[in-house]
Amino acid sequence: MEKIMELCERYQYPQEAKADIRRIYEQVTGRDETRELLWKAEALLFGEPKINPKDYLNIVDHAAELTGIHSYQLYLVFYLAACERLKQCYEEKGISPAIFYDTMEDLLFKARECKTVEGFYGVFCPTWYYGFFRMERFALGRLQYELCELSSDYTVGGRVLKAGTLAANCHIPSSGRPFDEAARLASYKRAWEFFRERFPDGVMPITCYSWLLFPENEKIMPEGSNIVSFMKEFAIRKVIYDEKGSDLWRIFGKHYNGELSTFPADTRMRRNYLKWLTDGNMAGQGYGIFLFDGEKMVR
Repeated sequence: MEKIMELCERYQYPQEAKADIRRIYEQVTGRDETRELLWKAEALLFGEPKINPKDYLNIVDHAAELTGIHSYQLYLVFYLAACERLKQCYEEKGISPAIFYDTMEDLLFKARECKTVEGFYGVFCPTWYYGFFRMERFALGRLQYELCELSSDYTVGGRVLKAGTLAANCHIPSSGRPFDEAARLASYKRAWEFFRERFPDGVMPITCYSWLLFPENEKIMPEGSNIVSFMKEFAIRKVIYDEKGSDLWRIFGKHYNGELSTFPADTRMRRNYLKWLTDGNMAGQGYGIFLFDGEKMVR
């Protein structure tokens, strides 16, 4: 419990969250059956070979059912407890502790999202964390990255990239920190330094799939939007229209239930997006790519 609370203090979890985390941890580890279930789940999380994340999450779900705790809340506690072992893995791999702490701050971001959307602190996208605990996804500055292989052929900046080409796929955590061009460029440079040995030809493709890359954002977002400038850094190669509004919670802090009138309109971006939707338009996501050589972007 001490190590968990140290993380909570480092990341400045709200008092309500810390109280819930302590209560849930003590409740689950206070019973032999549920404590052993968490140990079993953690062994699968770190074990070899790789597995479907649902294999260990089903065990966590069982512990939650036995104790009457909501699964989302126990996922947060489970992952916080597993951070101690993950930190040791970072040390064994010679990866900076600073990168570990930056990376695992994502648990705070997801806990806050859960509080906004569900009304309590937890994690409602638990499979997302398998990549973090397998040491495949890292926070490097403002963005997070994992290596991937391109699924199709692309031509970017006059360069032909074949399917199977290695790339760094980036994610945008909901940290609330500056997302301007300078912050993004600093992150791309950190990613280049971290992964450069995997790109001996001196060029690293960076990819992203996100609602932030939806081309219609240029019509929706306020003038000077960092979201639009981020989108323009990429050559957009795929657009998906989202009829179900599955990503709208990221904008409005609420799951879409088919009624736009339930969405808040308390910011300019939300008002603009709500008008876009009420005018009969759909939300969507985009997939983009650009090349980075450690200094400049080419799309």
